[in-house]
Amino acid sequence: EFSSSNGIDDIVISSSKYSHDEILDIIGRIYNLSVCVKIVPDMYEALTGQVKMSILHGLALIDINPDILTEYQRLVKRLLDVIISIFTLVCTMPILIIVIFIIKSTSSGSIFYTQIRVGKQGRDFNLYKFRTMVENSEKESGPVWAEVNDPRITSVGRFLRKFRIDEIPQLLNVLKGDMSIIGPRPERPFFVERLAGQFPFYSRRLCLRPGITGWAQVVGDYDTTIENVEDKLKHDFYYIENISMLLDFKIMFMTLIILVKGR
Repeated sequence: EFSSSNGIDDIVISSSKYSHDEILDIIGRIYNLSVCVKIVPDMYEALTGQVKMSILHGLALIDINPDILTEYQRLVKRLLDVIISIFTLVCTMPILIIVIFIIKSTSSGSIFYTQIRVGKQGRDFNLYKFRTMVENSEKESGPVWAEVNDPRITSVGRFLRKFRIDEIPQLLNVLKGDMSIIGPRPERPFFVERLAGQFPFYSRRLCLRPGITGWAQVVGDYDTTIENVEDKLKHDFYYIENISMLLDFKIMFMTLIILVKGR
């Protein structure tokens, strides 16, 4: 029973004694406690090197640490978020004015689209985007993920999505502190509830501010269903366990390449 940490700093879990699902369930139950979980890796995990490792008395262990960033790292990351957001908004202002005019003149409805998303520690916030779909696109279907060739997307919206211009208003979310430039993409409460029930370790994804772009966005596929989201979660967890300013800059560079190519 994991009701309190009882002064425990570290918990070591043997992957040979528990299945992966059981390990995820344990981690999910003790996530809110200030305890560092160390897992004895299986051979595949040890050889691929896609997890953060530490050595304890000669034994290699996977670290699942509750304190992902130090105070200094958090300060630097936040400072860069603010500087990059202000710089980008100023530089793209002429483009934003043109986009506002085109959206207003080519389709009926609002220019901006707001949607409730789940942020750090499960707090809800309003995410801002340029509207790329017809007004009230989910009136009949309810919450659904957009498809790659979704018929609800307007012709202008398709162009905005191709070059990620519709995401620029989220820089306001970054300035407000709801989001970061780099991090796991924020999801809607409806999907968070479903994913948390299906993936016991999903709450780990909420330990950081969500991002405009992230590791899962530059190396993963487009989300269309609950079933194909598991691979993207693996990419999110890789970022969380290996977070660094170097990795953030790498993601920014890869995102710029994607934007230029219109992928």
